[in-house]
Parts: sequence; C-alpha cells; structure tokens
Amino acid sequence: SSCSLNDKKVERVFNKLPDSLEKLDLENNRDILPGGWSVLGNRMSELKVLKELNLRRCNLNMERLAPMIPTLPVGLETLILAGNSEIVPDGWKTLADRLPMFVGMKVLDLEGCGLDDVSAIRLFPSLPSTLETLGLSRNKAIEARGWAAL
Repeated sequence: SSCSLNDKKVERVFNKLPDSLEKLDLENNRDILPGGWSVLGNRMSELKVLKELNLRRCNLNMERLAPMIPTLPVGLETLILAGNSEIVPDGWKTLADRLPMFVGMKVLDLEGCGLDDVSAIRLFPSLPSTLETLGLSRNKAIEARGWAAL
C-alpha cells in the first residue's frame, strides 16, 4: 500500500514523527523527490530507537538515497530496499560503507534491486555478521563474480 506522500506532505509528516518511533513503513511512495528524502534524512538522525525501515518500491536512486544513508540509526534491525532498481553501484558502495555500523541488523531485503556483479562486489563484503535474512531474489545480473563476493 502507499500513503501517496509527496514533498509537501513529507515536510509536515516527517517533522512530526515521534522520537520513540520503532517502525517506519514508506512502501510504494514513488512521488517523493530528492528534497523530501533529504527531509527524512535530517529527521532520521533523531529516530534513535527506529528498528525497522521499509522503503520497498520507493523509486530510490543515488540522489534520493544518499541523504539518508549517513543518518540511518545504528540500532536498525530491518532495512527493506526491495524493488528499487535505479540505485547504481556507487549507491550500493555508500550503503556498504555504513553497513558495518548496524551491529544488530537481522534483515536486509534487496530483492529486485537491479544488483549486478559490480554492486555485489561492493556490497557483500560489508554485510553485518548479525544478519539472519538476506533477500536477493530477482537480481538476475549478479553472476559468478558477484556471488563469489558473498
């Protein structure tokens, strides 16, 4: 489902999120532009108890994702990025640089994210050792070199 957020709605909603928020589901919000994701990125640093973030099918690309990655709470246990196939290898590298800080991450869902060998080689070595579930289906461009990095 989607709550049809756009940049105007984002500013009103994200700034009112309680600091005690543990789960944030933004699935299918494809109309949020880079400015709206920046607003969320700014707010994210204050959501210290956030455990689950669902960004499935949000049309994320490097420009939209970059402002959020550095501010994701280190206590995040579940990160769902499935269905965001416009993230380029540099975007995955940015996430890979941050992944070791998530010492309690249990679920990382990257199904249908358009991962290829270059992305996999940048991302896989940084996966947290605490990970229990890794969703990688529908990433058909990962071949032997990419899988070898896992």
